[in-house]
Amino acid sequence: MEPFPASPKGRGINTQTKGINGNSTSASGRIRGAYIYSLLWALFILILCGIPGRDIPHISFLEILGFDKFIHAGVFFVLILLTVRDFVLQTKFIRLKSSAKLIALILCVIFGGALEIMQGTLCEGRSADVYDFFADSFGCIVGLLMYNWVEKILRSRLIK
Repeated sequence: MEPFPASPKGRGINTQTKGINGNSTSASGRIRGAYIYSLLWALFILILCGIPGRDIPHISFLEILGFDKFIHAGVFFVLILLTVRDFVLQTKFIRLKSSAKLIALILCVIFGGALEIMQGTLCEGRSADVYDFFADSFGCIVGLLMYNWVEKILRSRLIK
């Protein structure tokens, strides 16, 4: 990691450095924009889960296939990938960085459970479904197991 050059007038100490993938970090160790992708994705999931049941299209053959479970698993697959990546990239909390996968798994599974409770209690026309929670958790576990592989693929395609 190479420090940024000092200010043009040569005064003061510049405490910024280049982080992983060239992201700027400050003396506090927080990467600018850290957590933004996982937080935006979590907000997207929250909005989707808060849609009233009457506004969700019902397509009978997709319901037969359990298509909504694939959606649940898929969005939580992405959530855990983003969350682990954000935790690994941050440099302020060493324990968070070193235990990124475990902490991300715990937080994402709790988030999935909280969403199901929210749907059952606060959302009109929606109900809590334990199988949705299982699908959320399954997506988290698969994403966690595939994290290193996905990161390797993305690095090889994005950094050439």
